[in-house]
Amino acid sequence: MPALFIARTMQAGNVIWRPKTSEGLTDDGPPDKRLIIQFHGRRAPGWVKVTSYGYAVDIGALAAETPSLFDKKWLHGRGLTRAVVSRSADALSFDIQL
Repeated sequence: MPALFIARTMQAGNVIWRPKTSEGLTDDGPPDKRLIIQFHGRRAPGWVKVTSYGYAVDIGALAAETPSLFDKKWLHGRGLTRAVVSRSADALSFDIQL
């Protein structure tokens, strides 16, 4: 089961994060090595990058922005990581294979 986090940009511009419980999530990360982030907002956050091979998430920037959730042992040393992105209404979903 993947690690799942939901984020929402508020009108004031701040981002509210809500981690969802993932079975089997330990200090080593999710057993299937997947991280899914659902981001609700009008524009893509700064840690999302468009690359020559598609979308990527800058895990280091994400950890710096929200250390309480993403400065974890299982994410250390990961920089720009490819992500499959899907869009629905006002949400972007990032599926990241670690």
